[in-house]
This record gives sequence, structure tokens and C-alpha cells, in this order.
Amino acid sequence: MTISRRAITLILVIIVLLGVFFIVLSGRMFKNKVDNTPEPASSKTLVRNVSAVDINNIKQTKVSATEATITWSTLTPSTSVVAYGTAASVDGVYPSKIVEGTTPLKAHSITISGLSANTKIYYRIISTDNKGNTTTSDEHSFSTMSAAKTTTTTPPPPRKTTSSSTTATAKVFTVSGIKATSISSTSTQISWTTTAPATSQVFYGTESIPDGLAYSSQSVKSTALVTKHSVTLSGLTPNAKIYYKVVSIDGSGKNSTSKESSFTVATVTISSLKATVAALPSGNPSVVITWTTNVPATSQVIYDTESSPSGSYDLETPVDTTLTTTHKVTLVDLEGNAKTYYRAVSTDSSGTKGISVTEASFSTPNIYEVTSSSITTKKATIKWRTLAEATSKVQYGTISGTYQFTTTEDTSMTKSHTEVIDLSGILAGTKTVYYKVISKDVANKTDTSPEYSFSL
Repeated sequence: MTISRRAITLILVIIVLLGVFFIVLSGRMFKNKVDNTPEPASSKTLVRNVSAVDINNIKQTKVSATEATITWSTLTPSTSVVAYGTAASVDGVYPSKIVEGTTPLKAHSITISGLSANTKIYYRIISTDNKGNTTTSDEHSFSTMSAAKTTTTTPPPPRKTTSSSTTATAKVFTVSGIKATSISSTSTQISWTTTAPATSQVFYGTESIPDGLAYSSQSVKSTALVTKHSVTLSGLTPNAKIYYKVVSIDGSGKNSTSKESSFTVATVTISSLKATVAALPSGNPSVVITWTTNVPATSQVIYDTESSPSGSYDLETPVDTTLTTTHKVTLVDLEGNAKTYYRAVSTDSSGTKGISVTEASFSTPNIYEVTSSSITTKKATIKWRTLAEATSKVQYGTISGTYQFTTTEDTSMTKSHTEVIDLSGILAGTKTVYYKVISKDVANKTDTSPEYSFSL
């Protein structure tokens, strides 16, 4: 068979094209093999985000019907915060948050208390290192147990022994004796006791939260383990009703949360307001104003001879800055036979002022400091003083309210009065003499004292 030169040329061209094809294909396969070869470990560059806190090993343990413990670790010392709620949160905002002190740690543990049974809880971890870098974890969740279940196992009953000693009963860790004591109109002290040394913290707010601890505020947790607890809540609003729960955790991690209690923040309340007429050592009359307050506060009296329903008076005493609940202020240089209107004023340590609601009054007598002396069966000396210059006269007798005898009026105008009364007309055997003193000032205004008496 004869093959033409043209056919031979065509065959050679095909062979050449096939060779080129296989060479190109082999080159691509070799390149892919090279590209897929791992780089040596020494040639890799590890890029790390140094501006974030690494949060690892997030776990929830000791889950019961009312509480759970959240644990995690960080590569660098960081703060410990758990934000949580009963609904998932895309933006990481939850109604409750627990801050476990401010000491940076690598191993973190926070116990969430006051939860409701059979409830799903969503939470995130928040940790901030010493440089201010903060990381918030992804959302995690767990469900609390039913009221009849917990995640702890029941220990086996103690073995019976033939010993005469009895097995001690484990002491239940509880809080008790919860009390709120007003300090001022903006602060209140919460105190309680625990059956074992434990931490101290108060969760509180103006809305009642029967289940859980989702209050608007919480005190800084005191990590000191004590059995007598005291936490002061400050920055409160006067007359506001505050709901709260106390939380204590003992050294083994056991948690005890109280039932919800409440108190009303004090305002400065003034009560038992009273005026008592007295005499100063100088002999001048004075009026002592006394009252009490529900919180320690200062003491002042505002007053005038004209009534003021609005509480605006022209006269006032200096402020006694001593903080006390029992108050006493003395008014001097008062007008005789004048009615004085007054109110008490007290200000507590926070600057909140209380003013007595009802206006009170008293009348200053013109006659004061009435005494009897030098008493014999024949005579007695009666002395008294008046705020204004006036005359002197005494009425007296053996029957109360009935006076058989009257001295001659001494018309000398004076503030110091002395009258000697004659008792020679008094029947023998009389035991008591009753008397009143009478003075008339330059305006012919007559003042008569209350009845006095002396014994023979």
C-alpha cells in the first residue's frame, strides 16, 4: 500500500500537536502539586488579635431550681461579669447583670441566684483586662431544674454504728434577721445574719421582682466572710418605696437569697413638738421648744408674733448643727402677754430639710418666777417678776379659788415685786394658804398669775 506524502505530513502534524498538549497538561498538574504542598511551620506568620480578651471554657455548673454557677477562663487577668435574662438577646442587652468585684482574674466563677424553676436562662460573659480591652462572649443558655430536682446527687445514708455518740446534723446555710434602718433621707442600711460566714450583697430597685434578681441596682459585693452583714444603700430618693433582696455566698460556694422585702426611704419627719415656759438663770423668762425626728438632723426654730400658714416668719434661732433625733431650742427675749407662732426646722446629713407641718403657738406670760418664802403663822413673803414694769398686789385665802384677803396695791412701777401678806387673820389649824399675784402695767393692762399655794 502506497501512502502519499500528503498523508504522511498530516500524520506528523497530529503527532506534534498531541505532544504539545501532553506537555502543557503535565505542567499544570505539576504546578497544582506544588501549590498544594503545606508551607514549613517555620515559614508561617501567626496573626493574633491583641486588643481582645480571650474567653474560654465557658460552663454552667451546680444548676438547681433557683441558681447556677457560671465559670470560664481568660488568658490574661480580667474582670468578671455575667449578663443574663429569660429571653435571648441579639444585641447582648439583658435585664440583669452580676459583677463579681473588680479584681482581675484568670479563673472566673459567678453564681446567679434567685432564678425561677423550669426556666431557660440566656447569658453572655463580659471580661475586661487591665488595658481596658473588653470581650463579650457569644450567647449561651441553660434551663433551671424543677423545684423537686437539682443537679447534685443525694449522698448515701450514714452507716450505722454501735457507738453511743449521735451523728451531727449538717447545718443549713440561710439568711435571717433582715432589717432596713434609715440613715438619712437618701440612704438606708440593710443588715442581716447568716448561719455561716459569707459574702454580702443587696439587689434593689423601685419595682417589685418576686422572682429573680433583675433589679435596677445592686450594691458592690463585699467578699469578706462574716455572719453579721451590713450594707448601706446610698443615692436613694426621699419617700421612695424600695424593693430588695439580700444575697450571701459561703466559703464552699453555697448561695442563700432572701425573699423580697421593702422599705420606704425616709424624709425628715418632725413629731412631738412642744413649748414649755421656763426661767433662765438670769431670771428672765424663756420658752423651751422640743421635738423629735426620725433621722439624725440639725435643730432650728422659726417664729413670729403673727401667724403664717405658709411658714414664713421674721425671726429664727441659730442652727444647732449637731445631728440628733431629740431636739431642744430655747427662745429668749420674748414679749410678755404675747402669742408666738412657730415651727421646727431640721436638716439631715444629706441636706434634706424637714419643717413641722402644723404651725404651733404659745403665749408668754407677763408674770413669772412666783415664789413664797419666810413663812410663819403671822406672815409670808411673796415675790414675782414681770416682763414689763407694773404694780404689785396679792390675793390669798384658805380655800382654793376663793380669796378672803387682798393686799393694798403697791402702785410703784417695777419688774421685781415683793409683797408681805398678813396671816394673823387666818384661822388656827389652817394647813394651806392659796394665792394669786396681780400686776397692772402703764397701759392699765392687768395680769393675774395662776393659783399658787404654800403650807403653814
